[in-house]
Amino acid sequence: MDRAAVQPKKVPIKEGPRRYLSESSYNSDLNKSPTIAEPASNGGIISSPESAFTPVSLLLVNNPPGNSEHCNMPSSSTSSGGAPCFLAQQVEIYHEQRKRRRLLLCRTLEEMLTPTMESTLKGLTTINDLINVYNVQMGLMFEWAEKLEEFREIRNAQDKVKLLKHFSMKYYLLDNICHTVELNYGDRIILANNTYIQPNNYVPFVGTETLECQQAMNLLYGEHCIRMIDDLVRPMLEMGITYGEILALRLIVFWNPGSIGLSPETSQIVHRASEKAIKELHNWFDAAKIEKVQTRLGSVLLLLSPLSNYTQFLTELVNVIPGFGKMPEWDVFLSDLLR
Repeated sequence: MDRAAVQPKKVPIKEGPRRYLSESSYNSDLNKSPTIAEPASNGGIISSPESAFTPVSLLLVNNPPGNSEHCNMPSSSTSSGGAPCFLAQQVEIYHEQRKRRRLLLCRTLEEMLTPTMESTLKGLTTINDLINVYNVQMGLMFEWAEKLEEFREIRNAQDKVKLLKHFSMKYYLLDNICHTVELNYGDRIILANNTYIQPNNYVPFVGTETLECQQAMNLLYGEHCIRMIDDLVRPMLEMGITYGEILALRLIVFWNPGSIGLSPETSQIVHRASEKAIKELHNWFDAAKIEKVQTRLGSVLLLLSPLSNYTQFLTELVNVIPGFGKMPEWDVFLSDLLR
């Protein structure tokens, strides 16, 4: 079959606002603090595309990278009570990290200097792609966690290490699922470097992989990929999940590690942070004027179970991939942290 003739399948976009995010939307001047548009009563989506209320799948549709229409990146939002919106701040951090993540994963200088390539798929995911994307994302994960007030409150360094180790694969999975939804694909998983895992496609091997490694990749391209798409990607696309909800989900997952041997003092901080994550999600619902809050909240929380299940699958899979999780020699700190 001529693969060039096979067109990628995308999920139809729901009708809604027609201004979207683009790589050029983010103001590089961090000293400026533009004001975000106020939320409107239109199903939780406000007109400002750079906000926590923006559906993730609308990122690159009508305002592609390189568009000459620049929109300032907001530094904060407000809830109905006028207080700063924590999730909007998280969204701002995410977009700044996303921009740097793209640059770190570029293969050539031309790619770095061509924003329009942001939505261009590069081909099927290889073992090296899995490793390279993980290495970049782990650095960004640590940077993100270090900015959380509650994480900085933790005095026990070993507890911090336990939290990060436990969360690393969940961050890896959620970040790549989010990138898939941003590009609006409903038939594959797209990694942050724009390579993709498509169910029942051929697995690209170079011939030096171990038998275990080949079997693991075959599993990744098989039934598990179909289930990840059905249980994570498509539900997010269908509900029009927003950046605020994605990042609330990230916080909920991070602050609910289960029994990993944390000290009593750290456990209290973690419990408080977990409650704060749910509260901030409710603040987002209030600011977005969501009417059926329980239904929307339920749709977000239903994603927790498949996230946990597929994290376990990915953990078992990457354990048989030589070199996975080993940071470059210059990044000894992260290598020691995550080994």
